[in-house]
Amino acid sequence: MRYGIILTLFIASLLPAVARSNTDRSIDPIRIGLIAYTKDEHQRRVGTPALNAAHMAVEDVNRAGGIRLGDKQYPVELVVEGIASSPQNAIAAMRRLTNLEQVTAVIGANYSVDAIPAGHFAEKARTPFISPMSTNPRTTEGRNYVFRMSFLDEKQGQVMADFAFERLGSRRAALLYNRPDPYSHDIAAVFIGSYVGSGGKVVVKEGYVDLDHDLEPSLDLIEKAAPDVIYLPNFSNEALRQVRAIRKRGIDVPLLGADGWSPGEFSTYPEFDNTYMTVHWFAGADRFSTRYMERYGVEPEAVSALTFDAFNLLFQAIGRSGRLDRETIRQQLIDMPSFDGVSGDVDFIDSGDPDKMVKILGILDGKVQSLGHSNGGGVAP
Repeated sequence: MRYGIILTLFIASLLPAVARSNTDRSIDPIRIGLIAYTKDEHQRRVGTPALNAAHMAVEDVNRAGGIRLGDKQYPVELVVEGIASSPQNAIAAMRRLTNLEQVTAVIGANYSVDAIPAGHFAEKARTPFISPMSTNPRTTEGRNYVFRMSFLDEKQGQVMADFAFERLGSRRAALLYNRPDPYSHDIAAVFIGSYVGSGGKVVVKEGYVDLDHDLEPSLDLIEKAAPDVIYLPNFSNEALRQVRAIRKRGIDVPLLGADGWSPGEFSTYPEFDNTYMTVHWFAGADRFSTRYMERYGVEPEAVSALTFDAFNLLFQAIGRSGRLDRETIRQQLIDMPSFDGVSGDVDFIDSGDPDKMVKILGILDGKVQSLGHSNGGGVAP
């Protein structure tokens, strides 16, 4: 028996009776798929936070009676496919969810390296697909059934370049990025173009393939170049190693990151003082953060808020469609009014890319601070 089926049954058994009291139990549920990282190093920072938020969203809608289609209320069933991050695993998960499980729509995968091929499969299968966190333009490019909840790499790379040049006053930047990863590679390219366009100089541009082999030689070059800032547009597991290695060398310049960083966790490490990152959202005193903290005992990650919003946006689109037709649901995602989510407003106009604000956080004296936001064209306080 696969992980997805086991987890689906387990979730259903946990739901309180009131969660389904307003629905006819003889009605087949609306099945929604979730691709979650449950089998690799991304589980703690991305997989589990996304899965937790999915549970909350599904339980909320079922507790309210489900989704109304015509004169009936339909419960929602969550079907989870747990994977380790890889394009092959993402495609296999999409194939199982669409062909075998016959889900109405799929949420995830989150990393662009997985979301790009998963989105390609979703388009061929004509199944609505929403990636909460993928920022690479290729995820949605030329696709009608693929959506995202996040801003694009182009925007966050530009915003960080503006912040580094204007707010930090830097003029010399170094970059260390994962060359084969489309997420890291493409953000680095945007940053370089924007930073140089503003009048800055990129003194070192180091793309690595094997961090174990390439890290120290790359840092030798960066240290020798004496940059004002170092940009590390990489995921948390790699950024953690890189920042610690940089600080170990006594390099104390500002370090810059992207939305793949984990600000809450990183603020507990002294090496991350004087670091800055672009983010979608950060946990605060809002109701979602409070509920999540009460239930799971930890603060939600940005992917938690984005996943929660993705499910509720999809629920609203299904309800507005009036029937379980994938094409109609896809069209409703485009046509429906702006969705007011936990992570901000989401409005799909002509594509699956919402116009989302980029936020800048800094870790200063061990505390996470909000330092500004931008929709492009400069960073406002």
